[in-house]
Amino acid sequence: MPFACAQAQQLGTIYGFGDSLLDVSRNCPIAFPQSAPYGACGNGRGTLQWLSQLTNYSFIKTNDYAYNGVGNGVFPAFNGGPTVAQQIVEFTGSGRSFQPNDLIVVGGMPNNSAAPLLGILDSNGVPYTPQTLSAATLSQQYSNIAQLIKAGGHNFVVENMFSSSAYNFYVIGGFYPLGAPYAFPNIPGATTFFGLANSNLAATLAPLAAPGVRLHVIDLAAIYTKAYTDPTSLGFKTGTACIFDGSCLTASKDVQNQHFMFDLHPTDAGYAVIARYEANLLAAQDGVAAQGDIAQLTAQNFSNSIFSRLDAYRANDPRVTGMASPSQAFASMDRPGMSTKAPPRLAPELPFSVYLDAAYGSGSRGDRFGADGNAVGFDYTLAGGTFGADYKVDPNIRVGAALNYTNPVANLHGGTGHLNLDSYQIGGFASFTYSHLLTDIVATYGYNNYRIDRPGVVDTIRGSTTGDTFTVGAKSAYLFDVGAVRIGPLAGLVYDYSNVNPYTETGDPIITQFVARQKLEGLTGSAGVQVRAPFMVGTRPVNSFVNLTAEHDFLGGARTLLAAETVALALPIYTVVAGNPDRTYGKVVGGLSTALSGNVNAMLTAAGTFGTSNPQFALQGAVKVAF
Repeated sequence: MPFACAQAQQLGTIYGFGDSLLDVSRNCPIAFPQSAPYGACGNGRGTLQWLSQLTNYSFIKTNDYAYNGVGNGVFPAFNGGPTVAQQIVEFTGSGRSFQPNDLIVVGGMPNNSAAPLLGILDSNGVPYTPQTLSAATLSQQYSNIAQLIKAGGHNFVVENMFSSSAYNFYVIGGFYPLGAPYAFPNIPGATTFFGLANSNLAATLAPLAAPGVRLHVIDLAAIYTKAYTDPTSLGFKTGTACIFDGSCLTASKDVQNQHFMFDLHPTDAGYAVIARYEANLLAAQDGVAAQGDIAQLTAQNFSNSIFSRLDAYRANDPRVTGMASPSQAFASMDRPGMSTKAPPRLAPELPFSVYLDAAYGSGSRGDRFGADGNAVGFDYTLAGGTFGADYKVDPNIRVGAALNYTNPVANLHGGTGHLNLDSYQIGGFASFTYSHLLTDIVATYGYNNYRIDRPGVVDTIRGSTTGDTFTVGAKSAYLFDVGAVRIGPLAGLVYDYSNVNPYTETGDPIITQFVARQKLEGLTGSAGVQVRAPFMVGTRPVNSFVNLTAEHDFLGGARTLLAAETVALALPIYTVVAGNPDRTYGKVVGGLSTALSGNVNAMLTAAGTFGTSNPQFALQGAVKVAF
């Protein structure tokens, strides 16, 4: 599935701490023998088993500490099983700890709703109210997760209550352990308890979130409600639980799986839906880094195209090439006793010119995976055009400006999403040309409109936002004459800044997210050699240049991104993006320029990188008319 690719390098394993919704190895295999050989409370596999099939996390039953029927530790379980707090002690007490890439799924809160029914009193010796019970439940869950973090946990999926302030699925789903199904009593205040716990879960856990600790809340209440009120959207034929639907219990597993709920627990197909939502949440932030990356690439491409164009058109200057330009005029000067041509003299060069440019670029960014966040890679294309003008201030100095439109399109690896931008850019430049020293300075600004999408569970998740970019850089060469060729050292330094404004995704609210503002800076230095060589094509003079440089990315692109699920906006999710692995690489830029007529010139340039896992290619052609 598309969302599984983003976990391609996550080699950790899945651990479970909770109640019957996670138990596949302790009590559920006994209570629900029909789920054999999987062991879930239902009729087949459980969420943890499905999750290992939808991602590259592994799962073995011995890593599942969950136990059917227990709470999270506010009070002892009515069936004597270990509460979530006690399950954690079992784990740590045996000397175990987590690896950074492991995934920990935590539940166990819903069964606390039984406290009023069982007559359990709070720490002050008085009956629980929905308010005091929800506060105690959330406090205990905070403590549970804090202990798991202390044991080395980095990545969590936290289940909220599967029941809500509107629906008590204990009653709607009933229970079918062994024997005849029966309905739970509708405990007074239960839905108030569920609603309070769900609405305050994110804020309770927020202090635990940090770079290196990622907490994803899976909204079981919303999934159950969607399955109950709109079953066909999730691929089910009915919202009725299997035990309350005629002869479903004695029907085939295929018929049973047409129901989301077996009883209050999901069917095999129902657990698969929950796992699909969890896998999607785990991958939701993986494509965010690409938004800043594609903006940076677009800005760099425009800046580089101006530098390349200046290099190409500079080839028409005879001081640079040693070759007469098309604007040179030869006048016949009669002298007594001889008939010959006068020495060449330059006609005044037309100082003002305009140009049209078409450009195309392509390349890729590799995946960057880590325990504390992923940046899925992408392939991209850049297609656009530029209108510009320049003015020659004096024989040595030329200044100008350019307007550009580019359409960057990025396809994230594994079908995990797409980016489509409208980028509007302006640039200004100054070019200095002397007999041996050549220097160009370029600054650009860009405004971007983003269209973003990624796969969902029942629909496509979309986003739209804006952003801007800025670049400033200088490049300089010093050339020596070597016969008809000119050659010399070349160096440059370019700074870029990219900003992506915050936005909120649209689509299935169970998995949409808010993405905070993103900033990305780059500083690229280059050093190498420039070669210029004029040649003739028939009777047409053509000037060429080649730049061969080593490029170094001084900043690397490492950063920390911030997002939050729309169902848990108070709970920040930090994604630590690793820097680019290949920060030093090679680059070659070449170009040709020739005169089409006295005041019309054409040029073609190409550029490419090598020695890097993030290859780039660019091509541009332009026509310039002087006035």
